[in-house]
Amino acid sequence: MKKKAFTTFSTRRFPLIVLVAVIAMSFADLSWAKSQAFYSPYSTPLYGNQRASGMELSRRQQGPPQRDDDTQRNWKTYQGLSPDDKAGLREKERRWQSLPPEERQEMRRRMERYRELPPQDQKRYRERYQQWQSLSPEDRNQIRDRLRHWDNLSPQEQQEIRQRFQKR
Repeated sequence: MKKKAFTTFSTRRFPLIVLVAVIAMSFADLSWAKSQAFYSPYSTPLYGNQRASGMELSRRQQGPPQRDDDTQRNWKTYQGLSPDDKAGLREKERRWQSLPPEERQEMRRRMERYRELPPQDQKRYRERYQQWQSLSPEDRNQIRDRLRHWDNLSPQEQQEIRQRFQKR
């Protein structure tokens, strides 16, 4: 009797198991059966630091990033600097980042105007800047005060002063 019950039970379950397997197989993505040459698990292109297996690569494993000529030249120049010069550049970068956007924009505008100057005017500008830097802080403050005073004069007073200087 045990034998009959076993065969009856197993024959009834067999079609059910086959039916479930067929349904499961029809809805399953058979990616395990596809060749790697024709199938990639990623629908988007891979980025520089990923492999097809999804592993992240370190910067050293990735190799040097692709740079334009100016960037490569700047990087080589930076590498040749002394540690003190590198520290100075980092400090200037920190100060630049701390500036408000309006001041950064103004400085960019001034640099663009400087680049548009003819070479002889650029040279004169650099010489004057060096002269300014060679002045003591007291002298610079005195010049700033005089310039503020000049700006507060009326156009007629400014014209009179110019004429007096031209007569000399």
